[in-house]
Amino acid sequence: MKPVLPKLNFALCRDLERRLGTDDLIEWLETEAERVASLGRKHGGPIAFSTALLRDRNISLIGAKPYLPALQTISPTENGYEIRYTPFQRVEDRRFGVAHEIAHTFWFGPGAGGNPLSPLQRAIGDDPTIEWLCNRAAAAILLPRSDLTPITEEVPLVLHKISNLAKLYVVPERLVARRIFHDLAGKDVDLLAVRRRGDKGKVAWFASAPSRGQVMKKLENRTVPSELLPTPDMEKTCEVKIDGRWCLLADSASGFNRAKPLKRSPQIQPTSAWVFRNEDTWYVALPRQNRQSSG
Repeated sequence: MKPVLPKLNFALCRDLERRLGTDDLIEWLETEAERVASLGRKHGGPIAFSTALLRDRNISLIGAKPYLPALQTISPTENGYEIRYTPFQRVEDRRFGVAHEIAHTFWFGPGAGGNPLSPLQRAIGDDPTIEWLCNRAAAAILLPRSDLTPITEEVPLVLHKISNLAKLYVVPERLVARRIFHDLAGKDVDLLAVRRRGDKGKVAWFASAPSRGQVMKKLENRTVPSELLPTPDMEKTCEVKIDGRWCLLADSASGFNRAKPLKRSPQIQPTSAWVFRNEDTWYVALPRQNRQSSG
């Protein structure tokens, strides 16, 4: 299935394709990220930011530095680039941030200096298309396509593997979910993890479906009442009918108005979803097909 892509600057994408000598920018990105990842490959462990990988991307230093303007930055030096990150981040988040900065080198022109590969890239400030491509490339470096392709072919969907894969590759669970379901399987689904807090649940992370567009509000720490928490088989991912208010929860991320507490929302016709539950977490995949946004 062809992935659903967000609204990118396609003129910029076409120009990047021309300059890189490809007719498929995403395929080029995946192939290049796989090659870069191979330079940091360990035996059965996470992709390392090895000397060989950094030399390939002309990066001389990765190091912590307080008081940065962002969580991570990449800056040109006399002979290449250096990446700095703020301390006190979770290691999983830091690894993704560093990989994102490494991915910026894909879109720099030849040599040092950090000049953009394409004149269509924004000269001032972040370019949304480049930032999206860097996020996609960072995911492809840390979670190489060849490692995950067999998993994407499994039926039922593999919500039950997210936690272990995140630990194996030392990346955030949300990144694993996006990588498998959105990037590789091309599923237009909203993905959520809800942790048990007493007799209720709290949203731990949310990965919006690619077709949803811009997410206006974060769902993290939203309360999910106990009556909404499904109880499927704990051994595997199951397709079940769940309370339709789960759709309200996901759709509220795209709305401007303050979201109503789910417990005060009227019951809605049940909807189909894929669910996996372990001891303290529910992982839910909500298909967007045939759903209308409830704001």
